[in-house]
Amino acid sequence: MWTDEGDVADLRTSYSKTSNGFTPPGVLAENIRAYNIRVGTAGDAGGWVVWDDNTLEGEVYATSIPVGGAVPDTDPPEPPPTNVGGFLPPKNTPKCTSSVTIKPGVVAAAQGGGCFDEAPAGVWTTKSDVNVNGVKFVGSKDSTSVSVNTAKHTITATAGVVQMAGPLIFSKDAGTWDVDGSTVFQDLERFGIKLFDFKALGEAAVTFSSGQAKIDINLSLPSPFDIVTGGTTLTTTMKKGLSLVGIKLGVKSLSIGAFEMRDLLVTYDASNSTFTGGVFLKLPPSGEFSELRVGFRQGKLVRLALTYGGPPFPFTVYPGVWIKNAGFDYDGTNGFALGGGASIAVPTADGPITFDAIGNPPGTGGGFRYAQPNGGDPRLDLAGTLAFFGFDLASAHAYFEPTNAKFGFDANVNIGFPRLGVHGAVAGEVDLGNGTFYAEADLEGCVLICVRGAGVISNIGIAACVEIDLFVTTLEFLVGYKWQSGLTAGTTCDTGAFKTPPAGSGPGPDSVTIGKDGTIFTPFHSDLTTYAVDIPGQGGVPLVRVHDVINDETVALDPANPEEPQSSEHMVLVPSPATSSVRLVMIDNSPFGGNAYEVTTLPSSRAIATAGSYRSLDGRRVDSPGITVAEMYPATTVTATVGGKGRERKVTWQASDLVDSGRSLRFVETDADGIQHVLGGSDEPTGSLDFTVADGVAGTRSIEAVVVNAQGVPISTTPVATFEAPGYVLPAKAAQLKLAVKKGKLVASWQGKRSAAWRVLIALEDGRRLHLTSTRNAVTVPSVGKGDKVKVTVVGVDNAGRFGKPATAKR
Repeated sequence: MWTDEGDVADLRTSYSKTSNGFTPPGVLAENIRAYNIRVGTAGDAGGWVVWDDNTLEGEVYATSIPVGGAVPDTDPPEPPPTNVGGFLPPKNTPKCTSSVTIKPGVVAAAQGGGCFDEAPAGVWTTKSDVNVNGVKFVGSKDSTSVSVNTAKHTITATAGVVQMAGPLIFSKDAGTWDVDGSTVFQDLERFGIKLFDFKALGEAAVTFSSGQAKIDINLSLPSPFDIVTGGTTLTTTMKKGLSLVGIKLGVKSLSIGAFEMRDLLVTYDASNSTFTGGVFLKLPPSGEFSELRVGFRQGKLVRLALTYGGPPFPFTVYPGVWIKNAGFDYDGTNGFALGGGASIAVPTADGPITFDAIGNPPGTGGGFRYAQPNGGDPRLDLAGTLAFFGFDLASAHAYFEPTNAKFGFDANVNIGFPRLGVHGAVAGEVDLGNGTFYAEADLEGCVLICVRGAGVISNIGIAACVEIDLFVTTLEFLVGYKWQSGLTAGTTCDTGAFKTPPAGSGPGPDSVTIGKDGTIFTPFHSDLTTYAVDIPGQGGVPLVRVHDVINDETVALDPANPEEPQSSEHMVLVPSPATSSVRLVMIDNSPFGGNAYEVTTLPSSRAIATAGSYRSLDGRRVDSPGITVAEMYPATTVTATVGGKGRERKVTWQASDLVDSGRSLRFVETDADGIQHVLGGSDEPTGSLDFTVADGVAGTRSIEAVVVNAQGVPISTTPVATFEAPGYVLPAKAAQLKLAVKKGKLVASWQGKRSAAWRVLIALEDGRRLHLTSTRNAVTVPSVGKGDKVKVTVVGVDNAGRFGKPATAKR
C-alpha cells in the first residue's frame, strides 16, 4: 500500500496471495493526503486501509479493499511493481500472465495474484477467480478452474465455479459461455436472488461487448404489480462491477382489479435507492388512459400519484359516471387503493348531478378513495360537495360500486331562508343509466315556522311535508326546491294542479274564489287553514304586494332582490323565475265571515298576466288578472301487474285521479340488494310499459308506483307488483383455448361471448409474467421458442368490471 509522489496523490495497492508475485497496482482513493497508513487484510485479499491527513483537525479516513484485490488501473494491466519505497517483493516474476484478451474489448483478468497457463495453444486456464468485463467466475475449491479460448471466443467453467455479476448468480454448474453471442441461463428462482429487493425470475441472457457486459433479466415487481414481471437490461464492467445507474424496468400491459394499466416504465435512482417513473392508468371499465407517477423502494410500492385535468378528461369510469378531473395518491395498507381528489358527473360529462371532491383526502372535507381490497369488490368513496343542476348540497359523501353499478350519496341540505326552506340530511341511490333517483328523507320544512317531517329527494327536486298540531286542528303544508326552477311551497302534501275556480265577486261557501279585479276571497271556516295561489307575470316575475284586509297585514317582494322570498306573520311570497310567477302561501286565521287579500303590483313591476277581461261600472273594458288557486283532489291509487319472462318484462297499470290533478306516475324497480332502477313514467291513467330487467342479483324484485304532483314533487310511493328476476349476466368462460408457437411467437386464441374485454395472464419459461387486456379473442407474445413451457389463463370481463370463469391452457 503506497501513495505516489506529491502532497496530494493516489493511494495504490498491490497484493500477493502466494508470494509468487504481486498483482498489478490498482487505485483505492484518488487525490488524497495520506499519512500514518494502516492496513488490515483477510485471506481473500479484501480488507480496510485507514489514514489521516496530518492536519490539526484530527480527521481519520478509511476505504475498503475489494475481495481479490483492487482492479488494475489499465487495460491491459501494468506489470507488477519491482520496487516500492526500496522494498523488493519476494519471488516477483514478470512471466505471470494475469490477463488474457479473449477478443478486442473482452478481457479475462485473474484475481488475487493468480496467473493463466496456456495449454494447448489459445486456451488459457487458471485456478484463480476470473473477472471478464465485470462478470465474475469464483471457484470454491482447488479442483475448480476457468478456461478461456481466444480462438473460439469462449469461456468454460468447471462444476462448482459460481458465475455471477454483483448479487446475480447465473449458474454453479459446468458450462461454456459464448463471447460472440448471448449466453442464456434458466431457472434463476432456485438461487433466491434479489436485486433491489426484487426477485430474479426465469432466465437471464448475458452478452459481451467492448469493455462491458449486458445482462437481460426479468424481475418480479412488488404488490400490487406482482402479477407481472418487469424486464430490464443491466450493465457490468471490470472496474466498476454491476452498474446501478440508469436501470429501467418496463411492463407493456397489466391490470389490477378493476384498474387497467399500460407502459409501466421506472428508472433506478442510485442517490436514494428508489425506482421512479410512470404508468398509464385507465379507470374501469372504459375511457382514455392518463399518465401517473410511481415509485418503488426496498421492493415495495411507495409512491403512486397523479394530478391532472386536461385531455382526455372528462372520461367515463362507468356508463353514467364521468370523471372531469382528478388527483391521486396511494394507500397500500389493504390491497390496492387510490386516494386524492376528483370531480364526478352523473349521467353525462356536464351533469346534471355532479360531485366536487377535489382537495383534501376523505375525512377532511373533500377527496376520494378508490380501493381494490384483498378480499372484496372495488369501491369508490368521495367526500365533498354534491350538486344537482348546479345547486350545491354541502358535507356530502358518495360511493360507487362498479361490481353492481351502484352510485349512492348522502348530504346535508340547507336550502332557502330561515322562515322558508328545507333543511336536514338526505340520502339516495342513482340509476346511472337514466340519471334518475328517488329516496325518502328526514327533513325540516319551514313556512313561517320550522317543523321536522317526512321528505323526499329525487332528480326533480327536494321537498318536506310537515304537519303542525294546533290542538283544534292539524295544519299540513309542503315546502321544496326544484333543481331547475327554485323554491316552491304548497298548502298540503298532495297539492294538485293550479286551476282557477269560477270567478266571482266574493267568497264562496266552501272554496277560495278570485274576484274579477284579482282580489282573493277565502271562505268561512272554523279552524286554521292554509291556501296556495299562483300569481303569473307577463314575461317575467311580477313584483307584487298582497294585503290581508282582515288582519291589516301586508307582504311585498323587494325590488332590489326580486328573486328572494318575503314573508309576514301569516303570508309568504315565493318568486319563481322558471315559471315567471309568484307563489303566495296564506295561513288564514279569520274564522268569522272569511277574508279578502288584495293583490297589486309595485311601480317598477311587470304586469300580472291576464285571463280575459270584464266591463267595469263606468263602462271601461278592464283586464282580469290570471291568478290561480291550488285545487285539492283525492289521493291517487295505483294497481299493476307484471308480465313477460326472463329479462324482458311488461308492467300494466290502472290509476285514479291523474288527469285533472296534473299528477303523473313513475315506476321504480328495486332488487334484493335495495338498488333502485327507474323503469319509466306516464301521466296516463291506464297503460303498459315494456322494460328490460336491470342487471343485478337474482331473486325477488318489487315495483313501486311513485305519484308525482303537478309541481314535480313525489307525494306517495306504493308497492304494486313483484316478480322473480335472473341474476347478473357474467361473461362466458373462454372456450377452445389454443396455444401455438410460430416463427418465434406465441399465439393464444379462444372462443367466447358476453365480454367487453378479456384479461390474459401468461407465464413463460424465461421468467416473463405478462398480464394483457384484449378486446379480440387472441393475443400474440414475441420471443417464445417451440420448446418453451407456457401457461395461459383467460377470463372475460364485462362493462361493470365483473369477471367470468377462467380458462387455462399449458404447453
